[in-house]
Amino acid sequence: EYLTVFKEQKHEEVSPFAFPILIKDNADIEKIELLKFLDTKKIDHRPIAGSNLAKQPFMENYSELIEIRGELANADKVHKNGFFIGLNQDTNESRINYIIKCFNEYFNK
Repeated sequence: EYLTVFKEQKHEEVSPFAFPILIKDNADIEKIELLKFLDTKKIDHRPIAGSNLAKQPFMENYSELIEIRGELANADKVHKNGFFIGLNQDTNESRINYIIKCFNEYFNK
Protein backbone atom coordinates (compact mmCIF):
# COMPACT_ATOMS: atom_id res chain seq x y z
CA GLU A 1 0.00 0.00 0.00
CA TYR A 2 2.79 2.46 0.88
CA LEU A 3 6.02 1.01 -0.48
CA THR A 4 7.45 -0.59 -3.58
CA VAL A 5 9.97 -3.34 -2.88
CA PHE A 6 11.92 -5.09 -5.58
CA LYS A 7 11.50 -8.84 -5.73
CA GLU A 8 14.37 -10.90 -7.01
CA GLN A 9 13.63 -12.33 -10.46
CA LYS A 10 14.87 -15.68 -11.82
CA HIS A 11 17.52 -13.98 -13.97
CA GLU A 12 18.95 -11.71 -11.27
CA GLU A 13 20.34 -11.62 -7.76
CA VAL A 14 19.57 -8.74 -5.39
CA SER A 15 22.66 -7.12 -3.90
CA PRO A 16 23.47 -8.58 -0.49
CA PHE A 17 24.55 -5.26 1.02
CA ALA A 18 21.22 -3.44 0.92
CA PHE A 19 17.50 -3.78 0.32
CA PRO A 20 16.06 -0.97 -1.86
CA ILE A 21 12.68 0.56 -0.97
CA LEU A 22 10.66 3.20 -2.81
CA ILE A 23 7.80 5.11 -1.21
CA LYS A 24 4.84 5.10 -3.59
CA ASP A 25 3.83 8.44 -5.09
CA ASN A 26 0.29 8.19 -3.73
CA ALA A 27 1.40 7.25 -0.19
CA ASP A 28 0.50 9.94 2.30
CA ILE A 29 3.81 9.78 4.14
CA GLU A 30 6.99 11.82 4.14
CA LYS A 31 10.26 9.98 3.61
CA ILE A 32 12.07 12.07 6.23
CA GLU A 33 9.48 11.17 8.88
CA LEU A 34 9.69 7.47 8.05
CA LEU A 35 13.50 7.58 8.20
CA LYS A 36 13.40 9.37 11.57
CA PHE A 37 11.12 6.61 12.85
CA LEU A 38 13.50 3.94 11.57
CA ASP A 39 16.32 5.75 13.39
CA THR A 40 14.40 5.43 16.67
CA LYS A 41 14.14 1.70 16.00
CA LYS A 42 17.88 1.44 15.21
CA ILE A 43 17.19 0.40 11.62
CA ASP A 44 19.98 1.77 9.47
CA HIS A 45 19.19 3.32 6.09
CA ARG A 46 20.96 5.19 3.30
CA PRO A 47 20.03 7.07 0.12
CA ILE A 48 20.02 4.99 -3.02
CA ALA A 49 23.48 5.59 -4.55
CA GLY A 50 23.18 9.36 -4.41
CA SER A 51 19.86 9.02 -6.25
CA ASN A 52 19.86 11.72 -8.93
CA LEU A 53 23.60 12.28 -9.31
CA ALA A 54 22.93 15.24 -11.59
CA LYS A 55 21.67 17.10 -8.49
CA GLN A 56 24.70 16.37 -6.33
CA PRO A 57 26.98 19.36 -5.62
CA PHE A 58 30.09 17.59 -6.95
CA MET A 59 28.56 17.60 -10.44
CA GLU A 60 29.27 21.33 -10.71
CA ASN A 61 32.95 20.37 -11.10
CA TYR A 62 32.11 18.24 -14.16
CA SER A 63 29.50 20.38 -15.92
CA GLU A 64 31.76 20.87 -18.94
CA LEU A 65 32.41 17.13 -19.29
CA ILE A 66 28.93 15.68 -18.84
CA GLU A 67 25.82 16.35 -20.88
CA ILE A 68 22.55 15.84 -19.03
CA ARG A 69 19.67 15.20 -21.41
CA GLY A 70 16.02 15.18 -20.46
CA GLU A 71 14.29 15.69 -17.16
CA LEU A 72 15.64 12.57 -15.37
CA ALA A 73 12.18 11.99 -13.90
CA ASN A 74 12.93 8.46 -12.67
CA ALA A 75 16.16 9.58 -11.02
CA ASP A 76 14.23 12.41 -9.32
CA LYS A 77 11.64 9.92 -8.09
CA VAL A 78 14.33 7.68 -6.58
CA HIS A 79 16.03 10.76 -5.10
CA LYS A 80 12.78 11.91 -3.48
CA ASN A 81 11.23 8.57 -2.43
CA GLY A 82 13.96 5.94 -2.34
CA PHE A 83 16.24 4.54 0.35
CA PHE A 84 18.14 1.39 1.28
CA ILE A 85 17.88 -0.75 4.39
CA GLY A 86 21.34 -2.07 5.14
CA LEU A 87 22.00 -5.80 5.14
CA ASN A 88 25.01 -7.74 6.37
CA GLN A 89 26.12 -11.24 7.29
CA ASP A 90 24.11 -11.05 10.51
CA THR A 91 20.81 -10.30 8.78
CA ASN A 92 18.67 -13.27 9.68
CA GLU A 93 14.98 -14.11 9.89
CA SER A 94 14.71 -12.56 13.35
CA ARG A 95 16.12 -9.23 12.15
CA ILE A 96 13.96 -9.27 9.05
CA ASN A 97 10.87 -9.90 11.18
CA TYR A 98 11.86 -6.98 13.43
CA ILE A 99 12.16 -4.65 10.42
CA ILE A 100 8.74 -5.76 9.12
CA LYS A 101 7.24 -5.29 12.60
CA CYS A 102 8.61 -1.74 12.76
CA PHE A 103 7.26 -0.83 9.32
CA ASN A 104 3.85 -2.21 10.33
CA GLU A 105 3.98 -0.16 13.53
CA TYR A 106 4.73 3.01 11.55
CA PHE A 107 1.99 2.47 8.97
CA ASN A 108 -0.62 1.47 11.56
CA LYS A 109 -0.19 4.54 13.77
